[in-house]
Amino acid sequence: EIKEFVQSSGEDGFVVLSLGSKVVGRFSGNKPETLGNNTQLFKWIPQNDLLGHPKTKAFITHVGGNGISEAIYHVIPM
Repeated sequence: EIKEFVQSSGEDGFVVLSLGSKVVGRFSGNKPETLGNNTQLFKWIPQNDLLGHPKTKAFITHVGGNGISEAIYHVIPM
């Protein structure tokens, strides 16, 4: 499901969002009606694989050690 969504991003690419444990709230259940078609929610993402994907344009992060290292390795702006 993630692979299909990422591949369908066209030349505009995609942005990875990972906020870690300091987020209040939780997503479970149906996709909110106000969420655009250009957004997908997942309970888990293969973060390093997504950061290494050639269509990744940016990484919005809570600045955890792994995410920083992975973004630097893949030269993705944070």
